[in-house]
Amino acid sequence: MSDRGFLKALPELEAQGLLSAEQAERIRAHYQSQPGTGTNRGMVLFSILGGLLIGLGVVLLVAHNWDQLGRGLRTVLALAPMAMTQGLCAWVLLKRSDSRGWREGTALGLAFMVAAALSLIAQIHQIPGELEGFLFTWALLIIGVVYVMRSVAVALVYLVAITWYGGSLAFDRSTGEDPPWLFIPLLLAIAPFFFMQLRQHGRSAGFGWLAFFSALALGIGLQFYWEDFRLWHMLAPIALASGYTLVPWSIPDREARVGAFTWLGGATILGLLFALSWLDFWTSMDDERQFVSGGDLIPWIVQIGLGVTAYALAWGKRRPFERVLFPEVMWVLPVLLLIGLWMPGIACLLVNLGLLAIGVVITLHGSHDAAMGRLNLGLAVIATTIAMRFFDLDLSFALRGLLFIALGIGFLVMNLRTLRAKRNKVHA
Repeated sequence: MSDRGFLKALPELEAQGLLSAEQAERIRAHYQSQPGTGTNRGMVLFSILGGLLIGLGVVLLVAHNWDQLGRGLRTVLALAPMAMTQGLCAWVLLKRSDSRGWREGTALGLAFMVAAALSLIAQIHQIPGELEGFLFTWALLIIGVVYVMRSVAVALVYLVAITWYGGSLAFDRSTGEDPPWLFIPLLLAIAPFFFMQLRQHGRSAGFGWLAFFSALALGIGLQFYWEDFRLWHMLAPIALASGYTLVPWSIPDREARVGAFTWLGGATILGLLFALSWLDFWTSMDDERQFVSGGDLIPWIVQIGLGVTAYALAWGKRRPFERVLFPEVMWVLPVLLLIGLWMPGIACLLVNLGLLAIGVVITLHGSHDAAMGRLNLGLAVIATTIAMRFFDLDLSFALRGLLFIALGIGFLVMNLRTLRAKRNKVHA
């Protein structure tokens, strides 16, 4: 129940004798003295939206009759919105520094004014350049805004910009371009802000979004440096994803909103295991015996090192195979790959059994905790594993139909049982 709903229920509780008049009045006074979470969240969202609209409006105003203006005047007009937004940010820091809504809105407006100024100056003075150069320069200019304004919204924009920058350069590696090495210091530049937010606002919704974008940027960015990708390379993303699933056990505050790491890590592991569940993958491994070498050793060692470090940090706080089986996959996969070199059928069977085991464990934990999302995730893993075998096993349509019916009944029965358990827990 929300705070407002609880306050509305106070007269009824008082009439039933569950609360005295004095207790009800003290509760009202307590909640009235607390800042409204919903109101604060709404102000932040609308401030961000306002910053975006103001930025867009200024760009449209400047674009009107643009070609008819002189180069000097166009330069002034290109820089003026950014300068005015900087002044507004300075006023916010002096007068409204405690207001998160003001900080986020003005900071986001400044970030987009910087992007607009860069684009317009390049156009006015006909400065040649590529998208990668624009994204790199923009990221360098707005990283200071993140720290000065303590803006999560600008941090998200920054993470998108540097990931886009790194991805553009990595895509061009096929034409002989160097790896995007500058992506690494750009990513490290946001790390202090991430940990500061984790320590101060780790349980807020804003930090949840920061964790999600940070997990994406790190996970995607570390894949930019492969020269090749073969069988043994797969150990690196699996180890990194396993480390992601251990983040909740690796930080001091277990209530911090770092679930994005767990979900992204689990999804990556499931995706790779589903790929390994096909027999064709294992029977085509004759040319995949070469181990990781050359420049690929650096990203390979870094990702495995991060996974092992997360496992070590979680050691003592979590027993092996506790709650989920994802973290232990990074220890089991090398054994499976070795088996697959000589007995591909056995390795494929073990992967499928492992997927079924993961699905069963997730389903049982979801049923025990009355968590519908976790329950259905486990059932989905089981159903997907079985359904995928329809394509590489010669099963009759009748048997396939019976299996689908059994899976559907399983979904319904488990969901009904979990709903009944939730109701019993509420009424207990």
